[in-house]
Amino acid sequence: MLPSAWAEEIDANEAVKRMVKRMFETRDQLVSGRCSIAGFSEFSRGRSFGDTEERMELVFDDRVPAFLIEDGMDSAFLANSEFQYHATHMRTHVERFPAGFNLSGRGSVLPFDIHLLGFVENPSKRIDRGELSYTQYKEWFAHAELLEIAKAREQLRIKVRLPRSASEAADIDRTYQLWLDPTRDYVTTRIEQLYSDRDGVIFRDEMLWEKVNNVWVITHFRQLNGRGAGGPSAKPALQWKLIWSDVNKKIPDSEFELESLPNPGREARIAGRFAQKIGDRDYGSLGVIQSREPKPEGDPDWSSLPPVE
Repeated sequence: MLPSAWAEEIDANEAVKRMVKRMFETRDQLVSGRCSIAGFSEFSRGRSFGDTEERMELVFDDRVPAFLIEDGMDSAFLANSEFQYHATHMRTHVERFPAGFNLSGRGSVLPFDIHLLGFVENPSKRIDRGELSYTQYKEWFAHAELLEIAKAREQLRIKVRLPRSASEAADIDRTYQLWLDPTRDYVTTRIEQLYSDRDGVIFRDEMLWEKVNNVWVITHFRQLNGRGAGGPSAKPALQWKLIWSDVNKKIPDSEFELESLPNPGREARIAGRFAQKIGDRDYGSLGVIQSREPKPEGDPDWSSLPPVE
């Protein structure tokens, strides 16, 4: 390689590292808020295929940290620094687990990090599948190998390969293609995860952004499944509209209390899966809790969803 070409390669790598750093800094600015999510996702059961409606209410404050997600009237999840609570069976049954306990396969709605939208396949399937955390993605992208960089209209397209994890024997190569908008603090408008060993897209995510309280947030999101070398499908496998409020404002502690879990207007019994004491902490049953007043559901406003191309 000629010295000039080598220098250009070094410059390109350093430029991409700065872009990626700016991209994550923009996402890091969001630390709390309320988000109403309405949309659909594909489902398959045997030979049956179709769409299922999704309606979720998300409240989080990373400074506590605390997290509440409601999946319609069916289930809900609450987490704080000590416990995780699942409300299932029309939110009439609540289970409590220690913080950090692996809840994979528990059959309930689970938390998902809103900052990770675009980097993981099928975010509506919120189960622990050994996916990387948002912090881990940031670390890996900081050490990614640059494969390609090009200008796409007013945006920049970069193609990178993430490093393998030395601690995960079954780990796979992760190759991503990202479209960044320098005019809007390097938000990602499109993200693709690519097959590392052959042509084709595993999934493509597209997103629209708006500034709320001077913070960039995703307002529309859709994911298209890949079809090998044929590119992604034309019909989204998942499409959401996200309505934000109270962005980066202090969320009242009452938002993260147990009374937020049962189906509004009902009582629920907490089942202690771990009926034991560890030190001074009791992981046993807390008995029956009475929910707060009923909440109006309302109908989602689909008018501003982006057209399906």
